[in-house]
Amino acid sequence: MARGRVDGRRVVDLSSTIDSATSDRSARRSVFISNIPVGATEDDLRGFFEGFGTVEDLKIRADNRERRLFATIVFQYPQDARRALMHRTEFRGRILTLAFAR
Repeated sequence: MARGRVDGRRVVDLSSTIDSATSDRSARRSVFISNIPVGATEDDLRGFFEGFGTVEDLKIRADNRERRLFATIVFQYPQDARRALMHRTEFRGRILTLAFAR
């Protein structure tokens, strides 16, 4: 945050604060998902999470040693991500673990 004076008045440049607030907002649209059943596909998860809101992006990653799947999903709106996080989410007989992505 830069400070200065213009015409004798104190001025504060908030552009860096606005940029960080914007990136915080977009980060709050991303949700990390774990405990995904083996064999689930991106299309399966996308179809399931579309019930909470519009899904902009979804990526599944695998830990082959542990035979575990993880995913990161990006919703169009932060309230959709919050809605997904507030529900006990069961998918194919497993309770998914959801948290805001970092």
